[in-house]
Amino acid sequence: MKAMTEDGFDSLFAVVRRHAFRWKEVKEGEVTEPLNLNPGKRPRRQDWDGELIENGSFYFCTTDLLQKGLIQGGKVGYLEMAAEYSVDIDIDIDWPIAEQRVLRFGYFGKEKRQAPCLVVVSAEGALTEAQVHLSPTGEEFRSFNVHDINGMKQLASKGVEVRLISEDESEVHRQLAAKIGCKLEEGCMDKLAVVDSWRKDLGLDWLQVAYIGSDASDSECIKKAGVNGCPVDAQHPAKNYSRFVSKRRGGQGAIREFCEHVEITIEKANNENKPRPE
Repeated sequence: MKAMTEDGFDSLFAVVRRHAFRWKEVKEGEVTEPLNLNPGKRPRRQDWDGELIENGSFYFCTTDLLQKGLIQGGKVGYLEMAAEYSVDIDIDIDWPIAEQRVLRFGYFGKEKRQAPCLVVVSAEGALTEAQVHLSPTGEEFRSFNVHDINGMKQLASKGVEVRLISEDESEVHRQLAAKIGCKLEEGCMDKLAVVDSWRKDLGLDWLQVAYIGSDASDSECIKKAGVNGCPVDAQHPAKNYSRFVSKRRGGQGAIREFCEHVEITIEKANNENKPRPE
């Protein structure tokens, strides 16, 4: 709107950048020709700037243009949208594609971004590896990454409530909770109910909850949490709903990456919610 009211544009519309080589459509027997490339100097698409294509998200124009039956004309400008936020919905198959984009990249409408105040980590498969090693005497061994522990401690030192949740009852998880200095809920068959109870006790909205998990049992919490994530080796139900997917596996640094992501989110939320000078 600033471009229209202050910068003097007569019409504005949304575009998205595409990297598609286009060829002329011909009838049978005719020879086609390129429309936007030189085959003799064909670039790799990732090295090419691409083209700006209208995506139909919005069109703004002056009353004068509209009365002439036009939506573009005069001093024309555009707003380039990121590809992940630009999905054309023309046929039925476009709906699930759009849904997955929203699930992955998020949409908060007019609601302000909220800084996470509660971070919940699913112990098995996220804080520890999915593999469990048993000794000949039946002792259980699970591995974890010290960087993950440090990441959780760092969040706690900044006033963020950090908690562990687990379907199993494991001495390893108890020792990790003690090392971190956080609360642990064991033998949890309904993770959503537990996290919802924690949220209410702390007086928080779901947008103020961050959750990372790796299995189907985590998916409902992942869907609800304002900030969510999973390790790269997470099961599909968890990964499908996660906006943040770590480059690391569970028990191998994924939690540290998620903690850093939470810190960035907190910083952004605080900056966005600062009172603006009049």
